[in-house]
Amino acid sequence: MRYKKIIKYIFIYTLCIFVLLFDNITAVTQQTYRGEGLLCFPSPYVPSEGSLSILFDMTSSGKVTLIIYDNRGNLVKEVLKDVSVNTGSSSQSIIETWDGKNKNGNTVSSGVYTVILEVDYTQDSVKDYKSVFRFVLFR
Repeated sequence: MRYKKIIKYIFIYTLCIFVLLFDNITAVTQQTYRGEGLLCFPSPYVPSEGSLSILFDMTSSGKVTLIIYDNRGNLVKEVLKDVSVNTGSSSQSIIETWDGKNKNGNTVSSGVYTVILEVDYTQDSVKDYKSVFRFVLFR
């Protein structure tokens, strides 16, 4: 039983190294665009140990879409879809969570997943943006 746990962690470590070395988007660093950020943690994510936290910043009010895709580009779940966020006069950090389940309520399999954040600001003077983050899920 102890060897299975060691093999599990070796696999997770190897998968993380693979993502870091061979992917153009890292699994550990925060991806930024114009000062806004998108960060998912923990990575690697194990659904049986809790929820994945998705943290992002907004500099002004707007509509937010937050979607998770698998490594083949298939839609897994829309965490947020055109949700209005009112930040007031200052920027705001927002945390959403994902339980590791797809749109049908089934727990997804191990692999590399992509979170895409799209922000459509209500002010014309603020440019809309899109941010991407990849993370490893291990069951």
